[in-house]
Amino acid sequence: MDIEKDKYGFIEIRDDLINKKIIKKDSKIRFKIDNIILSEFYTGKSYSYNVINVITNESKHLYHSKKQLSEEKYEDVKEKLLSLSIIKEQDNIVIDNSVKDTERNKELIRYIFNTILPKYGFTIRESQIDLSLTMYDAIKNNRIALCEAEVGTGKTFSYLIAAIISRFSSYVTNVLPIVISTSSITLQKAIKEDYIPLISRILKTEGILYRDLTAVIRKGKSHYICDKRLKDCVDSIPFKKDKKEFKILSRLLDVGVNGMDLDRYDEINKYVKSRINVTDKCNNRCPQYQYCRYNRFLKNAKSFNYDIQICNHNYYFADIKKRSENKSEIIPDYSIVIIDESHKIINAARQIYGMKIEKAKIDRLINLITKIRFNKEKDHIVKEYTKKLKSRVEWLYSDLLGTIINDEGKETERYRIIIKTSTEKLIRRIIYNINSIIYNLDKNELKYKNELTRYTINLLLETKEKLDILINNNQITYWMELENKDKNKLSICWVPKELNKIIYSDLWMNRIPIILTSGTISERGSFTYFKHKTGIDLVGIPNNQRRAKLQEVSKSSPFNYNEKTIMYINDRLPFPDSRDIKYINSITSEIARIIKATHGHAMVLFTSYRTMELVYNRITKLVKKHSMIKMGKGYNNCLNKFKISKNGVIFAAGAAWEGIDISGDILSSIIIVKLPFAVPDPLSEYEQTCYKDFHEYKDKVILPEMIIKLKQGVGRLIRSETDTGVISILDSRMNVKKDYYSRVINALPECKVTNDIEDVKKFIQDNKSIEYFK
Repeated sequence: MDIEKDKYGFIEIRDDLINKKIIKKDSKIRFKIDNIILSEFYTGKSYSYNVINVITNESKHLYHSKKQLSEEKYEDVKEKLLSLSIIKEQDNIVIDNSVKDTERNKELIRYIFNTILPKYGFTIRESQIDLSLTMYDAIKNNRIALCEAEVGTGKTFSYLIAAIISRFSSYVTNVLPIVISTSSITLQKAIKEDYIPLISRILKTEGILYRDLTAVIRKGKSHYICDKRLKDCVDSIPFKKDKKEFKILSRLLDVGVNGMDLDRYDEINKYVKSRINVTDKCNNRCPQYQYCRYNRFLKNAKSFNYDIQICNHNYYFADIKKRSENKSEIIPDYSIVIIDESHKIINAARQIYGMKIEKAKIDRLINLITKIRFNKEKDHIVKEYTKKLKSRVEWLYSDLLGTIINDEGKETERYRIIIKTSTEKLIRRIIYNINSIIYNLDKNELKYKNELTRYTINLLLETKEKLDILINNNQITYWMELENKDKNKLSICWVPKELNKIIYSDLWMNRIPIILTSGTISERGSFTYFKHKTGIDLVGIPNNQRRAKLQEVSKSSPFNYNEKTIMYINDRLPFPDSRDIKYINSITSEIARIIKATHGHAMVLFTSYRTMELVYNRITKLVKKHSMIKMGKGYNNCLNKFKISKNGVIFAAGAAWEGIDISGDILSSIIIVKLPFAVPDPLSEYEQTCYKDFHEYKDKVILPEMIIKLKQGVGRLIRSETDTGVISILDSRMNVKKDYYSRVINALPECKVTNDIEDVKKFIQDNKSIEYFK
């Protein structure tokens, strides 16, 4: 590979060797094996090839040739190169010249985990090494690998080592970056700021990497500072009235390109951030565009200056969708994809491939239209159309809201709606109004046209397109959402019915290796449910042979749950029903009993915010000894209170079922109030029609979905080798004689199961120190 094509390290290596006078100024680097490079120099008559060890700087001449080396000859040259003593590895690694690159790299991966990492305090875990080797195999063979790795496996190190060795140890160094997609900002930051610098430092010290690894986190534009809006905001602040805010924002005027991420500034509140961030209006017609720091950041981030591009699932799917539509990509071309927290990708795909018409956004759009100046003749016409648009939009949402009134008792934010003939006619009138406004905006006199006009036209076109799909596309499933059950926050939403086939076509058909990993993507080692939901089950079937076969691996946690945990099951409670006062009172009493048995230190997980509210209000009157913390939908502050309490009880629902990591005795009890079955909604109603009967749907979708969610909740308990704790399940459907019992027990970590609260008390007494009870 010519040096001119390389943007990932050959230039740096070449310049260093030129400065050390090891190679001549006009030399090129053709390829690299581990720490060895092959340099090429044209004398004017022939090509001279030298082999150089970039660690020791030892150099040996390989051969001269009148013809330039072609890529087809790389294998032959590699054999000659391997015979030279210059490439013998240090630290007792012995290279067998007959072994292919793949086997050499596998040995290197084993050496890193077994010899190098223990020197830096890491424990040898066979499951971690096996996982990394499986991932490496998938990368080298352009496969999709489903890798379930339960807590304690060390999957982040597994995939980083596999990807790094695959990318940097090939005899033709890959110039395309690695993409790592995750669900949480916390993990993205940890990968960039902790994992990558640590691995980079270790591998560079040990002579495996020549230089430090580089990484960038990619986010949506609203996360970044807009120079123009920031300056306008600073200019509008009365210095004498708010010196603190003025100073904070003034400092942002001078930060470098890498300081443009607003998430770095906790001292700035959300409202102020919304006044200074990049908006959808951002384009190359902005007067600040040429000097814009965000534009410079974006240009650099999209270049080949980084080894690793880190983003969330939505950002990655947005890139996938743009590529499928032949639009400009937002991530540079990549060679390896790693999807961590992969159990969340279906929700991300729904958001990117689906659509949403928010009433609040239409209201703001109508307000924008009123701010545009027109000549006198058009001003009256546009005002009339805008007035009709506003009243018809109100009518539309009111009409659709009326079709879901009977569903208000459901614990869901997705409500089935009916688009009647009259509703369709109303939508067509709205589309007509929008077309009329666009026509008049477009024909407005030139002197009145500005950026606001163009932006408004684009928003109107986007809204019109969405409404058109809603009434003309029978391949979508639609519903209405009420955010927090607030009728002022209405949205009409839909997703393609066969989303799994779209994901298959856009993502899994690409000839790029993809590693999917999570602690919870299988049920008893079977990935059937996950593969069907994501379209991966279409890979490798007779008519879809473009991709090699899948690789599947499931690694259980190395923690000894038999010693570390006890599971308490009470199946004598009433059937779960939040409208039944007897049920609410029974679970309240039982939760109070468990809290007393474990001396607090508990997280109570609910599937319903309504049930949580009812229980919380009652239990605070029964239990006075421990701090009672009710977690809302924004939970960081609540978690801090729980940690400070030392023996408190936190009541949680929603996102708290996953992603919370509290090790140590603070959290020693997880109480599952109800098995986490998904609430039926329009999506599940359509999905059910794809199965021959409800029994099959229940077996293949409902139960696996519940099991995976349950595993996520239970996984909050044991986070380290020294953790101990109690898992409690308070659902009458967990009777030992019922089908659910064996399916749940078999899916969860193996441990002692009891229905006697005295066993719980004894377990806590036997496994906790004196400090725990203070």
